[in-house]
Amino acid sequence: MTDPSDVAWRLLLPAGRSGWAIVAGYLGIVGWLLFPLGPFAVITAELGRREIRQNPRRHGMGRVVVGYVGGAIGTTLLVWVVFDLSS
Repeated sequence: MTDPSDVAWRLLLPAGRSGWAIVAGYLGIVGWLLFPLGPFAVITAELGRREIRQNPRRHGMGRVVVGYVGGAIGTTLLVWVVFDLSS
């Protein structure tokens, strides 16, 4: 079996990644399309970042960044739509 710390192995499978980071990555991808999910992407990205910082053996910071960026776009769109509908 391949060593889970191998970079190529980690690119193919989520071995050693934070579960929160995985969720944040997916929510970040769809968070700007389905913008009500944007705040959840930001929250899960923060939880993933904290888990990775507390446990240095965890990986997934790229997915956390995707969660932050996609979540920020989705949250901005959500705020814009809410204020547009309220006026």
